[in-house]
Amino acid sequence: ERDPEAIKEWKDQRYPRLKKDAQREGREIIYWDEAGYRLDDQVGRTWGAKGQTPGVAATGKRGRTNSAVAMSEQGAFWYEEFTNNLNAETFSELIKRFMRTRRKKVLLIIDQHPAHTAKAAQSHLASYGEKLRVEFLPGYAPELNPVEYVNQYAKSQGPRKHLPENRQELSAIVRATLDGLKGAFMKVKAFFGHKELAFMH
Repeated sequence: ERDPEAIKEWKDQRYPRLKKDAQREGREIIYWDEAGYRLDDQVGRTWGAKGQTPGVAATGKRGRTNSAVAMSEQGAFWYEEFTNNLNAETFSELIKRFMRTRRKKVLLIIDQHPAHTAKAAQSHLASYGEKLRVEFLPGYAPELNPVEYVNQYAKSQGPRKHLPENRQELSAIVRATLDGLKGAFMKVKAFFGHKELAFMH
């Protein structure tokens, strides 16, 4: 259940405190989220005459892939594609791959998805000791996570725009869209400029 008071506390108190802690401890603040992409996903909006149901292009085929994205306000960007279901085991493996790329200590900010909060996942996160600190966003508040806006961008500029015919094409389109953000520091930083994230600046 969405908790407006918890959201306000995050904006006014928790995030500013976490930001100061990260600076003091020499940590990079990383936001993380996963997203799913489907062949039968609606591909955007259209217009129709009053009283008539408008048609929206779709492939009519089934197939899916997923992405895990990690990013920082400084423009760092990492992603991994995966096709299996998101559970504690999958999440832990993704974290393992991500942490291999980090030199600095990390403050990881994630949502409260069951795969993230499961006992096995918590045990894996704890195994990094001081290298990794984890903080959870308030529940049901995706607008607080900048990766949410990357996911929206990836869907609108990827599968919904190019209409893949099969899972292989879907995967290639998702990878190409997300690859375009690697090393594109200013583009990544721009996602943090969303009005819902004004409290971060």
